[in-house]
Amino acid sequence: NAESCRKLVERSKKLIRMKITNKWNLWDKLNIMTVVVRAKESLKSLEVDSIRFWTAAAMSKLGRMENLTSLIMTLEFIGSNANFDIIEELAKLDKLAELKLTCIVQDPANVEGKIMISSINKKFRDLSRDDSLWTELTLDSNDIRLNAESCRKLVERSKKLIRMKITNKWN
Repeated sequence: NAESCRKLVERSKKLIRMKITNKWNLWDKLNIMTVVVRAKESLKSLEVDSIRFWTAAAMSKLGRMENLTSLIMTLEFIGSNANFDIIEELAKLDKLAELKLTCIVQDPANVEGKIMISSINKKFRDLSRDDSLWTELTLDSNDIRLNAESCRKLVERSKKLIRMKITNKWN
């Protein structure tokens, strides 16, 4: 019962991690975000598995979860549910450090879903290349030795760098 879940989350004032599953494979539209937003202030980690239908309204609520640092979710594109810009909503999560996004298009004829996944992949690829956003960096000592100036410039461009690891793969 959704109302019972909402009340439980409201009573859990220090809830930092939430995992939502669909073990019974209920494929009706599940309004899970009405439960999740009750923990907006404290929730740091959200994992949502096996929910097929994500509406634009649900994604908008997800984009307002300002304290999320970890998000693991599965999106299944079915017909016309691929009409919202997930990247726009995820971009609002400025504290997000970990994102695991699984996208599924089961119907080979679902062109809209394939286009959406292609767009998501391109935007994340472009984002991953923006070294000013990187918080972790791993360099190999041989790369540093051979390309010291390039490595130095890379570290300088990594404005949000928190952790750096130097490996020695060849020795």
